Amino acid sequence: FDGLFEHVLRTDNKGNRNLCIRTYRRVKQIRLLIYVPFVAQIVPLICTNGSWATSGSVINTGGSGTGSTQLSGPFDVFIDSNQNIYVADSNNQRVQQWQSGQTNGSTIAGVTSQSGNGFNQFNSPTSVFVDINDNLYVADLNNYRVQRWASNSVVGTTVAGGNGQGPALTQLGTTYSIYVDTNDSVYVSELGNHRVTKWASGASSGVVVAGGAGAGSSATQLQYPVGVTIQTSTGNIYIADQSNHRVQRVSPGSLTGTTVAGQTGTCGIGSSQLCFPKSVQFDTLGNMYIVDSSNNRIQRWAPNAVSGTTILQQGSGSGLSQLNAPNGGKFDLLGNYYVVDTTNNRIMKYASSCVPTTTASTIATSGSSLMSSSTSAMQYLYISSNIFWSIDATP
Repeated sequence: FDGLFEHVLRTDNKGNRNLCIRTYRRVKQIRLLIYVPFVAQIVPLICTNGSWATSGSVINTGGSGTGSTQLSGPFDVFIDSNQNIYVADSNNQRVQQWQSGQTNGSTIAGVTSQSGNGFNQFNSPTSVFVDINDNLYVADLNNYRVQRWASNSVVGTTVAGGNGQGPALTQLGTTYSIYVDTNDSVYVSELGNHRVTKWASGASSGVVVAGGAGAGSSATQLQYPVGVTIQTSTGNIYIADQSNHRVQRVSPGSLTGTTVAGQTGTCGIGSSQLCFPKSVQFDTLGNMYIVDSSNNRIQRWAPNAVSGTTILQQGSGSGLSQLNAPNGGKFDLLGNYYVVDTTNNRIMKYASSCVPTTTASTIATSGSSLMSSSTSAMQYLYISSNIFWSIDATP
């Protein structure tokens, strides 16, 4: 860069770290702002009136099977900031990666069609998460553990559980979904223990952060919880409490939940209802996107709304506009939405209709906004690898 140059590493009050680089060009009075996010899960840029194609495209074009273009019983998907796609291919006992733009996947963890409890094996992997260092975290359902695979490693290490099934805090009870925060703490939804536990980096036991009071429908209970995520702008935990047909919000340090979507105990197809929700994700406007599995639809709930809006639903089936018992859902950097269409053994991609380029306050990869109040006059947004940069015409 020419002109004055400065950089600073900033940490917000939620622990999200961003590298801010500024250069000032005096002649043209243009400021170039570069932000390198230090967080992993993508929270996309979505227009307030954004929509998605009603017909999707299939990522694994080979259908059901064990080949490089095939899946069998997929449960979860994760898209990193390089647009690589990771899939928990549960019945094939492996994690598949589709590099950006590729039609063939490759096995990066597990042994195809071989279940086991070895460090290179899985027994029904159900959830995947990739951190900024390309470490892969996998919920290993029937081994009652979470495994971390370092980049390019051929074996994993246990970071949660691994002591058999049970209610002790050193154990897990049927691991279903995971989320990893910026401190490398792992949040685990335990289907069988009706709770969510948090395992700090290096810890040999977890701490209950939601549920844990037995199966039930009260504010302190969960019933077969599945998807778990953290809204990093608030630190709140959101849980797809599937058998209660609701999404629960739990604040840090509290075990009392608040229902923010669905009607407790009621499975329904109305706009205020859910039926076995499986997954929750946020955009940077605070909208929730819920995989409403038994209704074969995706619901969007605005902040504080009492009902949702259907963004994807064309009935149950195997057509490109249909879903059949979907499990997971994630966004990529451009706001395209990926759905794990489990019964159809495929990953569906639904293209976004709009990518905003003028609102700097909505740029983030896990919910944290750009760390400068002077970006309100931003003119352009560019995304390259894991770096956001923009031209700001404010002198």
